[in-house]
Amino acid sequence: MCQLRRTAQILSPFAASDLMCWSTKEASEDLAVSVRLPSAPEILRQSTAVQNSRYDQDSVVYPSAIRVPSVLYALTPILSQPMEWTAHVHPEGARYYVHNVLGIVTNAPLHIPSLYDRLCIAIAEVGGIIAELQCSLPHDYEVHLQLDYASNRCDYYAIDHDKQREFWFMDSNSDELKLPAVTSLTHLEHTLQEHYWTHVEFYPHRPVAKHLRQELLSVLRHAQADHLTSDSSTFPFDAKQCATFIKLINLSDEACENSYMTSVIARIWTTVCLHRFQNYYGEDYARLCRDQRCLEASSIQPTFLMRACFIGLFNMPNSFKADLDGLFIDNLLHIIHWRTFSNMLRTSWKTSCIESVSLIIINGILLGLSRTYLSSYTCLASLVLSAGSLYTSFNLLEQYSGAETYTASIVADHLDKLKQTVGFDALAALFALPKALVGWSIIFLCTGIIGIVFETIGLWVAILPTIAIALGATIYVLHLVISCIHTMFDHTQEHSSEV
Repeated sequence: MCQLRRTAQILSPFAASDLMCWSTKEASEDLAVSVRLPSAPEILRQSTAVQNSRYDQDSVVYPSAIRVPSVLYALTPILSQPMEWTAHVHPEGARYYVHNVLGIVTNAPLHIPSLYDRLCIAIAEVGGIIAELQCSLPHDYEVHLQLDYASNRCDYYAIDHDKQREFWFMDSNSDELKLPAVTSLTHLEHTLQEHYWTHVEFYPHRPVAKHLRQELLSVLRHAQADHLTSDSSTFPFDAKQCATFIKLINLSDEACENSYMTSVIARIWTTVCLHRFQNYYGEDYARLCRDQRCLEASSIQPTFLMRACFIGLFNMPNSFKADLDGLFIDNLLHIIHWRTFSNMLRTSWKTSCIESVSLIIINGILLGLSRTYLSSYTCLASLVLSAGSLYTSFNLLEQYSGAETYTASIVADHLDKLKQTVGFDALAALFALPKALVGWSIIFLCTGIIGIVFETIGLWVAILPTIAIALGATIYVLHLVISCIHTMFDHTQEHSSEV
């Protein structure tokens, strides 16, 4: 027997005799179990919660003067919806409508008769489908309808409040629904739960159950402890953010029973479900560390030209490439680690700017003291290299200004585009270029100084200062090389200890 029977009369444009009895019961535990209808719907079209166009609508308004009533509280709403519908306003300001008897949610403007008539046709088709499915639907479900204004179709999806997941009335392929590739039905479950919480975030007219809020608090507390005790946590929020969210939602039951808190809790749950999907939560091959690979990695070896470029840059790009590879494992990016990396880059480029300006001033002075082509050319080469370092570091600082404020999606798209076009080898070489040019500029500067000393005070007198200058330049270059090797060793040791 059906546990719930919802009967409602569809108003205009249908006659009073057009009644629909919607029968439901608890859904099957297996996601693979579904019902095929005898015929495909003519109006309804399967969609997902994340395909909602609420943020893509461009509306043009024309404010004008209006007659103000003498008594303010006598104002009556200009827009009205049919009696069986309840109007709600999202905390962000968007209006939507709920039919509590039929379990229909829509953001279609019901005060426009033509659009309401189209919505009624779609509701009638939903009722026919549910009548055919009879008792195979969940106990507590909701159907979202979104009119396609460019056609006569209506996008729909349904959500199961008991199991917190999205579902549809017919079998379909995941690529048709624009769902991501999955490894199993349990892996797909996380995406369906993410879509469920996206729906709740967009339409927060029902409070989140207490046990789900308590579960979210437990998830955030564990993630906070994980970040405090490990540097390889896969959770997208850091310890400080987790503490903020815990404080935000750890309120009394009465304080959380409103649309504002429902939207906030649902948004956090959406991120948690996405994190579980990306890291294969609950699977035998779950990702437990952020530097653990689950997908097959490309084995493209650097070309001879790129290896020669790395050597010419004192192998500095190796450390940058190791950082980039660690940041973007399996095309996933953790924004907290990107911010640390971007701050390190900007500090390095700022230092290169200061060193380049100093070298330009010194080389300008030495060019006036040089007497032979050897010292003039070496000082000029040092000047050009330092100018190149200044130019590249300044442009990189400008390109990545505000990089620490980027969102994870922006950085991931940026790195993915660069990885597909130039590759991380070339990008690492570009990041290391300012510091490497400073190193080459110092080498040529020392050569020019030695030449000027020979020209000024003679060979025998210049031996000691020449040795001192050459020794200083050698120590600086060795310092650059050793620091790069030490950084690479730290990356390797950290990776091996975490794995």
